[in-house]
Amino acid sequence: MAHANFGAYTIVFSKSAEKFLKTLDKSARQRVITKIKELRTNSENLDIKKLKSRRALYRLRLGRFRV
Repeated sequence: MAHANFGAYTIVFSKSAEKFLKTLDKSARQRVITKIKELRTNSENLDIKKLKSRRALYRLRLGRFRV
């Protein structure tokens, strides 16, 4: 698993997520990475919702992708 800190968020990539990112075409992969990087500065304008679980997990909606 890969971890990255973005301001108030910590991004954790599961192995399956890393594999999925590698299968995306370059354009889609870049779009996902760009939105993740936006969490540092512009999180209030992104489609972020808390997942229904006991842990503090959130999802970022990006078109047909859920990050």
